[in-house]
Amino acid sequence: MSEKTRSGELDPSFGSNGIVEIVNPRSTHRITKRLPDNRLWTVVSERGLMGVRMYRHLADGGPDPVFRPDGVVVPLSGVTGHAFELTNFEETTTGRLIIAGSVRVQANETPTLMAVMSVDEDAELDPDFGTGGATVIELPDAISTFTHDMHLSDDRAVMLGRLLDTNDRGFTLMVRLTPAGQRDPSFGLNGVSRDFPTYANFRTLHILPDRKLALAGESTRSGVTGLVARYTSAGVPDTTYGTEGFTDIDFSSEFPGAAWSVVSSAVSPDGSHVVQGNSNEGGGQGVWLSRLTPNGQFDNTFNGGKPVVTYLDGHGYTGLHLAVQADGKIVSAGQTQSFSELVLLRLNADGQHDASFGNGGVVIVTSIPPGSREVMASLDIQPDGKLLVCSVSRSEFDPEPFGIVLRRLLA
Repeated sequence: MSEKTRSGELDPSFGSNGIVEIVNPRSTHRITKRLPDNRLWTVVSERGLMGVRMYRHLADGGPDPVFRPDGVVVPLSGVTGHAFELTNFEETTTGRLIIAGSVRVQANETPTLMAVMSVDEDAELDPDFGTGGATVIELPDAISTFTHDMHLSDDRAVMLGRLLDTNDRGFTLMVRLTPAGQRDPSFGLNGVSRDFPTYANFRTLHILPDRKLALAGESTRSGVTGLVARYTSAGVPDTTYGTEGFTDIDFSSEFPGAAWSVVSSAVSPDGSHVVQGNSNEGGGQGVWLSRLTPNGQFDNTFNGGKPVVTYLDGHGYTGLHLAVQADGKIVSAGQTQSFSELVLLRLNADGQHDASFGNGGVVIVTSIPPGSREVMASLDIQPDGKLLVCSVSRSEFDPEPFGIVLRRLLA
């Protein structure tokens, strides 16, 4: 790669000098992904919208000429509520998009319901999925359910969430649906697994090649520490992993300023589990990353089995999203504490900063427009290794966003 096109720089073949802007002042959650047909989908939830708005771009960032440039609204049919809050979306083998999130029943109120919809390539609901294209998870002993994550396993949506019961107690749960949007009777009890310790609060989910489930989040058993787990495809703990299916993450004796709760995770091609959290050690905000082997042990080939803790000179920053490249390199995406810049960090597979990426493994991206506040929304690694980043930009003095910003960075 020449000096003019260094890894981590904006891709000049994408949009306008590496940037595409989408005008949407009402967005609350946004995710952009490149799908196998090379088109880019951006799915957005908005204030007061019971559904999502979908945008589609070509591989070079140009608008898809057969799709509305201002996006297509897909209503969550037949569901009563105030708004839908997006969590994730993935494509099935038949080309449908499965979009998961939570229905906020009333404005500014806690009760929510886990929900998922199926949409075709024309952004229309699939009438053969659930009820009119959507499925809502309602449980008799729950006053609220919330979706933390969702991924597809053989076109079956597996949703990880949190349940609040009638006694105001919170519990982790997973739900698996059939490709037709019905609860899968071969998973848990009638499609719902509640086989979780009371101290566990899992937030991230990944489907492993053998269809087992990799989970990460936090434990409140003794203070707040990180917790990872592996569950079988039937929704029960895999006792061959870690200790009876679970591994605690707590390096507080060596790094007393870190919060060991896992905020994001990813799975490497070999099945190892990479987890990320944030650290306040030494008074500055930074990021820690750790990797566990496929059997739930800390990986000694990654920084000797210890977490990699990264701080930036003059910048406190927060890691929000995580991905692993096909070559095993790890990419973390977040933002500075001032929200004035986005931050991308890339590590080699052994945990060392990748010196070929940006400045010593770190890329700092100035907000658009300059002086605004920008929040990282999603990270997607393309098959060619380029990084597709979605963020939202807003004024420092106005809570309403200017719009959505897509960037593509060179591999």
